[in-house]
Amino acid sequence: MTLSRGIGLGLATLVATVGLGQSAAVAGGWWCSSSDPLTVYDDGVASGAAYGHYYNYGDGRAMSTAWFRDLRPGGQDVRVETDFYWYGYNGTECGDAGTCFWFDTSKQTDRYDGSDWYKHARARYLNDSAWRSRGRMDICEIHDWANDPCSAKIVETFDY
Repeated sequence: MTLSRGIGLGLATLVATVGLGQSAAVAGGWWCSSSDPLTVYDDGVASGAAYGHYYNYGDGRAMSTAWFRDLRPGGQDVRVETDFYWYGYNGTECGDAGTCFWFDTSKQTDRYDGSDWYKHARARYLNDSAWRSRGRMDICEIHDWANDPCSAKIVETFDY
């Protein structure tokens, strides 16, 4: 084996090992993309866009990272909200079936009114009695004196 081939195989092994380690610790899913974002409409006009990642952060937390922007900068701010759910045994709420999702909390990103993509993450500690986490994310335009228009909810799930 030549030295260059041996180095190449060593690097490939290192890349594969690091790649496997990262994907195992970062179970979860991407929702939407910058080219096909989740969009909120106000009176039929696109006013905010978002995409992100809901995943197992690897230190006992579910992490929701969102990139979002205002499609009408200078107007009302936009924000992304994540509803955190857990899946596991809960006989009181689920009956004999014994499994269901139950709501934990909602967390919102900072408010933002810029046209560039803005990144913000929110985390929640995983529930010890559950084995699956589900995040429901949406983007909303913030109206101070009226109901906030929001996009549809997008859902991502991971097991832990």
